Amino acid sequence: MKTILSLTTFLALASAPCFAITFPSTYFDATGATPGDVVGNPAKFDIYKLTFSNFDTTTNKLTIDIDFNYGGGFSSGAFQPFSVAGVTLNVGDLFFSAGSDKFAVAMSSHSGLTQGTLYKITSSLDAQTVLNHPSFGYRPTQAVWASNVGATVVGSGTVTATNLGGYEYDAKIVVNTNALFRASLNSDFTVEFESATCGNDVLTANVSASAPTPEPASLGMMAAGLVGLFVVSKRRA
Repeated sequence: MKTILSLTTFLALASAPCFAITFPSTYFDATGATPGDVVGNPAKFDIYKLTFSNFDTTTNKLTIDIDFNYGGGFSSGAFQPFSVAGVTLNVGDLFFSAGSDKFAVAMSSHSGLTQGTLYKITSSLDAQTVLNHPSFGYRPTQAVWASNVGATVVGSGTVTATNLGGYEYDAKIVVNTNALFRASLNSDFTVEFESATCGNDVLTANVSASAPTPEPASLGMMAAGLVGLFVVSKRRA
């Protein structure tokens, strides 16, 4: 017995986008492209913008660019730790959350996690836990690193950075995504990044899925499907 999808069902499947956003989409901190929302020196901690730059529908690779200041610099393929008032700081992680699903890209290798890898996580580490310092001037309860406890690998990836002058860098994150991650980000979701493990500057973007746009590949599938349905209907007539 042949099973034939209804036109309504087929269109619903074919037009489903991989993400709730279009590309590129840029999100700024609370004050736009000027230093703000910083505890400490803006020249070392300020986040300017985060951009969802590209999604390759052939390889399922997601590219994100983050423009921010980082006092430790980037060398030997990694953001380097640096010291402030005797406390060692590292770059924060990139978090995604949609309902009960939480993911993170490790921006540096730490606590059993590998730089550039995308994880599904069950918990995170706050600044006070990471720094083990009860009185340092920072946001102590801010989640800054993913925890390796219960973390599972979703996809591999890379983190690179280009110096834009001074302490400012354009970090490029390219990660392979799986169906679970894409399905989660096909609804309302939140993306968050911390400039350093002290939580000195934080960018949070709430992405709405109210009007998602079908990706080109889905549109192509839709057209092919409509042709197929037309042929089937002609044969059955």
